[in-house]
Amino acid sequence: MTRLAVILALLWMFAGAALAQTPGDYEREREIAASAGSLDALTRDLRDNGVRDPQEFESELRVLITGSRSRLAPTEDALKRAEERLALLGPPPKEGESPEAAPVAREREASNEEIIFLRGQRTRIIANIDAATALLDEFSAQRLSERYARLLERQAPLVSISLWSEAAKDAGVFAGAVREYFAAWRAGKDGERDVFFALAGLVGAFILSFLMFGPVSDWLRAAFSERIQSQPPTPARR
Repeated sequence: MTRLAVILALLWMFAGAALAQTPGDYEREREIAASAGSLDALTRDLRDNGVRDPQEFESELRVLITGSRSRLAPTEDALKRAEERLALLGPPPKEGESPEAAPVAREREASNEEIIFLRGQRTRIIANIDAATALLDEFSAQRLSERYARLLERQAPLVSISLWSEAAKDAGVFAGAVREYFAAWRAGKDGERDVFFALAGLVGAFILSFLMFGPVSDWLRAAFSERIQSQPPTPARR
């Protein structure tokens, strides 16, 4: 009788937690099913329909993996709590023993059903993560293969007349664009003589500094320094 009272008290303690967990479990079930559906659609796009936007495709896969991983920990926590509640009930009566009380039997059955349900959720979440990760690897390998194929694709030879004619046409277009740019720049700078004076000053300063540190410096060294150093040192130099 005492054992039954303890069990009933424990059932009363965990009843609220068990009931509070149910809405979250079924909401998670809906999210798991939605992830599996999205994964199927992405798989068809990669293998059958073709990926139109590679960046969006990769982003959707990564979001799916992140969402599935975020659902794994709550599922395992709920599963752990359900297993602990079942462990508190003790082992079921063996054959030939007196049957346990009806409330205990119902709680044992409910706990077993919840454990089966949560284990199934955990299995499907892990399956979604594994499948999405494998699909992402396949997508990355496919893109790498396409880039490698483009690198090895045979283009027009350098001696091709069509290649050089196309290059000449592009060069003409580029030269025209450069001429138009500088013509527009000169038109916008008409009347701004101070800009040209400033540029001339900068050029003059550069030339002067080059002369001072280049030819002038060499001339001074040859004209004075080397001649002085060739003479015996005077007391003043010492």
